[in-house]
Amino acid sequence: MAKFRSAPRVQETTATTGTGTYSLAGAATGAQSFVAGIGDGNTCAYVATDGTDWEEGIGTVTDASPDTLSRDVVLNSSNSGSAVDWGSGNKDVFVSHPAVIRHPHAAIDNSDSPYTVELPDRGLDCDATSGAITVNLPAVAESKGRLLDIAKIDSSANAVTIDADGSEEINGATTLVLSDQYDAATLLCIGSEWIRLGGGGSGVSDHGALAGLTDDDHTQYLLADGTRGLSADWDAGSHKITAEQLESDVAGGTAPLLVASTTLVDNLNADLLDGVEGDDYALADGTRWTDTQTADRAVETDGSGNLVVSDITSTELGYLDGVTSNIQTQLDAKSSGQGILAVRCTVVIKQPLV
Repeated sequence: MAKFRSAPRVQETTATTGTGTYSLAGAATGAQSFVAGIGDGNTCAYVATDGTDWEEGIGTVTDASPDTLSRDVVLNSSNSGSAVDWGSGNKDVFVSHPAVIRHPHAAIDNSDSPYTVELPDRGLDCDATSGAITVNLPAVAESKGRLLDIAKIDSSANAVTIDADGSEEINGATTLVLSDQYDAATLLCIGSEWIRLGGGGSGVSDHGALAGLTDDDHTQYLLADGTRGLSADWDAGSHKITAEQLESDVAGGTAPLLVASTTLVDNLNADLLDGVEGDDYALADGTRWTDTQTADRAVETDGSGNLVVSDITSTELGYLDGVTSNIQTQLDAKSSGQGILAVRCTVVIKQPLV
């Protein structure tokens, strides 16, 4: 990845004419070449001069035959700020720190928003106390090699949003948000996009300060208000889900709950069991029957094993009160002579004897 670099004693000569890329002819005496000092593919600030005309800019170094230095951005020049149209003869080209690079941080606030970065800007100190700030970056086509430092200096919840030009990007996104006090970003334009080299501050910690939170443009997330359903089965792994109520909205045909465990569930209050309503079950204390039955009758099982009302009354059952052994056994004992019953009576004959 290309980097913006500076190095001491980097100086070469060039015989390039016109406004095109500089072809470098080798390091000057006591100096080092651009490839040695800046590195192939990296960018730097340079100055080119023939002793009369001069040019300050940002260029990219290429290790080739010969080595070259592109004129990506001309910052200032003797040609009214445009690239100098060089004539014949040698020119000196060396690494420099142009005034535009050393420009101090400008201070802006909500009254300047949206603020478009200007050519002299090297850095911005953003005070969002009175409201959020948007900083618009220049197009990458005119900013290659440019460095920008942007910082949020206030402690309010108002965000500073750095917005790339059009569909251009900062580290793969069209915007970069600074939310906390002293959150900062050092940006380098590499010609195709802006990249964030670093920054201070504690970073984004207060999500309430982020812009665009009300935009429902991330459909891969569930919404806190429960209005977006799952698009596939959800596996919570070994974690539990705690809620006030669990509801299934399937009318029928699908089991609303699948349980693999055979462990009993404490305090499970189910009204429907095997298709039978809870009110259809008799209670163990005999206080609930589904139908009114004949009073004062015994209960027995029929040939199918179902409970039915017997013909035996409670009075008849009362005859058995106090019985302590088999009744038939007692009767058999009486009839086998274990006791003699004596009866005294008078016989009256109303018909004549024949």
